[in-house]
Amino acid sequence: MKARNFTTPSRSSNPSRIKKKITIASTALQDIKGNFDACVSDIRDKFKYVNILTKPEEIPLREDILRYQLVSIESLLDYFVHQILVYGFKKIFNEEWRKTDSYKNINIPLVKVEYAVQHPESTGWIERIIEEYDAKRCLMSGEGLAKVLECIGINPEQIATHLGFATFDSLKAKIQSIYLRRCNIVHHADMDSRTKAKCSITRDETAENIDLIVDLCNEIYATALGMG
Repeated sequence: MKARNFTTPSRSSNPSRIKKKITIASTALQDIKGNFDACVSDIRDKFKYVNILTKPEEIPLREDILRYQLVSIESLLDYFVHQILVYGFKKIFNEEWRKTDSYKNINIPLVKVEYAVQHPESTGWIERIIEEYDAKRCLMSGEGLAKVLECIGINPEQIATHLGFATFDSLKAKIQSIYLRRCNIVHHADMDSRTKAKCSITRDETAENIDLIVDLCNEIYATALGMG
């Protein structure tokens, strides 16, 4: 019987695979800012009621409106910062911004990894991870703000300098004081723990705090816009 010769196709010693770059669609930064501006306008609009409540018996109602404005601007700060965080992480994923240590160390559940391996064309899993990152954490505090800026590669000191603060710690302390006042209003009816009476609040104080938060968010927006 004649021997049969079998041959196998030659293989390259360095096989290569073409990698398809996957990107994540992101909300436009201008849309985030537009929504923020609209909400700020609504909060500031309440000053028209404050201005007409001048009678002694109207003071409690006047102060309650001011408290509402303070709580609202703080809630808006939290929402804005969350949106900027998600926006920044998506920019990093798309390799448009540099990768930060916080981004590199995001924990991914194994079940998400399994899904990613099985569906390499899908980005839904990573989008959910990004959008859920710190979603339940308060980001309106001084520490929360600092963490977000560092997570997405924005220099906190630069933000503080542009807002007229000597250091970011000075800005962080001011943001923290507004946050603590908000917590006292929300969780303790704005009561003074010593006198058991409501803490006083003024129009000027409220307007100043709103202005600071608006200036802060405007500066974060401008910085993010400049990063491309």
